[in-house]
Order: sequence, then C-alpha cells, then structure tokens
Amino acid sequence: MNSTAAIREFAEKWGLKIVECMQGDDNILHAPDECLADLTALISEHYREKEKYAELLRQRDELKKDVEFLANWYNCIEEPIRDLVKMLRNNGINTFCSCGHGMWIQCETYEECNDLNTIYGVMCELKIKKYRTIVFDDIIDGFRYKHIEIQLPDENGEYYSRMVDNMDCKFNQKK
Repeated sequence: MNSTAAIREFAEKWGLKIVECMQGDDNILHAPDECLADLTALISEHYREKEKYAELLRQRDELKKDVEFLANWYNCIEEPIRDLVKMLRNNGINTFCSCGHGMWIQCETYEECNDLNTIYGVMCELKIKKYRTIVFDDIIDGFRYKHIEIQLPDENGEYYSRMVDNMDCKFNQKK
C-alpha cells in the first residue's frame, strides 16, 4: 500500500468524511482532496514502510551491540598499556597484539617512516621518554609481512625480548 492509500484509509477509519460543502461553513473541511494531498506529501517526506522501519531498528540494535563491544574492547587490554594502545589506535596506528605484563605492542605498518613518526608523536604526548621500536620485515613464501613492535621497559628498566637466534641457520650452528 502506498502512502496516499494509507492516509485515505486512515481518514476513513477515523471518520473523516470527504463531503462537498458550502464555502462559508467554517466547521466543515473545505477542499478535502487538497488537504489529503498536502497531508500525504507531508507524511511521505518521513514515511517508511513497516518492513523497512523494522530493518532499520534491527540495524540500529546491531550497531548498538557493536558500539558496546568496542567500548568494552579496551577493557580487555591489560592495564599498563591500555591507554597507550587506545592513543595509538586513535592516531591511526592499527595495533593487533599487545601484552601488558611483557610491556609490548605490535602494530601493522605499510609506511614505517610515517608510522614511526606517529608513534613518536604519541609517545611524546603521553610523556613516555624511554621505549624501543623494532621494525619487522618478514618474508614468508615470497610475501612481505611488515609490522612494528613497541617495547616499553619494565619497572627494572629492562625490555622484554622474545627474539632468539635461529639455530637451523648455518651461521648460528655450533662448530
């Protein structure tokens, strides 16, 4: 049913009769077709079919859940680095892994010079004066995987390091 038909059905349901009347009678609707046309136009500007409206409500509820998830997402990050991760992400650095007790954060990078400058700016803004950044350029099956790891010193001033020598490499094998 289109909006014009819906409005006419509403008018009939609620007893609004379209009658011809004398021009001087102020208690009777004059030019009812024009009135209904104006009302139809007014309502049509904001009219949504019931199915479309239901779909919009469903999408709204889904978005609310997504917003709630994202709002709580930062709470899943360990406290010592939570604010730093949030600030990095707010400045366009896509963090993908972090460890609060190890005090490190891993970030995607496609333009490491720009990303390192952004990281430096965030660290200055947060008044973090000691940290280390490591740019990884891993080649796996001919494909490049670049990322940056930001390391912060622990309470003893030491950095958590997970890098070990590859003992399969002939240069690292004991003679």
